[in-house]
Amino acid sequence: MLGKNIIISIDDFGIGQKANKNFLELLKMGKIDRVAVMANGQISESEARALLASDAKLDIHLDFQGEIKQERKLKEGFLKRGFLFFTKYIFNFSQENARVEKVWEKQIKDFQKIFGKIPDGLNSHQHLHFFPAYFKIALKLARKYQIKFIRFGKEPSRKMDGVALLLDIMRRIDIIGFKKTSLATADLLISFDWIKNFKKFQESLPEGKTAEVIFHPERDEEFIFLQEIISQE
Repeated sequence: MLGKNIIISIDDFGIGQKANKNFLELLKMGKIDRVAVMANGQISESEARALLASDAKLDIHLDFQGEIKQERKLKEGFLKRGFLFFTKYIFNFSQENARVEKVWEKQIKDFQKIFGKIPDGLNSHQHLHFFPAYFKIALKLARKYQIKFIRFGKEPSRKMDGVALLLDIMRRIDIIGFKKTSLATADLLISFDWIKNFKKFQESLPEGKTAEVIFHPERDEEFIFLQEIISQE
């Protein structure tokens, strides 16, 4: 069962036809709180209308690496995930921030053209906006376009996953800038990848705390899991 303290976010709308089809099926079932949309992805007019007709918040899912792939494993080992993510961090840190800002702002404008509105929230592919240099850009764009919500989390997740640990480290730096804004965010940010037992995870959530849980419905395992848990409501 999904509690009120769980924010269900589904990532990568626009990454491919299979993902879009799975997204729309889940949205018909209700209980999806937020949809992360790739404005530079594959989105038809009918799909855009279906998203707008849903009750879900529509967030911009920023990207700039051009490494969008629909096929991914549900889970990978701690060392592999940590190493790959750290490698991306070193690579991305050397990129010119002005280019990132230009690409991201264009994607926000593309989102506006597709949906006729500004995004309800902001996040990014592979958590790129957590990198401190890019987090400043994300905050700048959120302020400029009056975006109200950011995927961040007020508290560290404390999950023993390579990506989660690196995000928690970067959050300690980013939190200084975040506190100067009026942006809304969940208390905790959790990826379904990091959860071994969803029921135990729900039971362990502190009372009064909200957790944004990220799912990738292009993965069959996660699509089926969401269908099952939503049907129990």
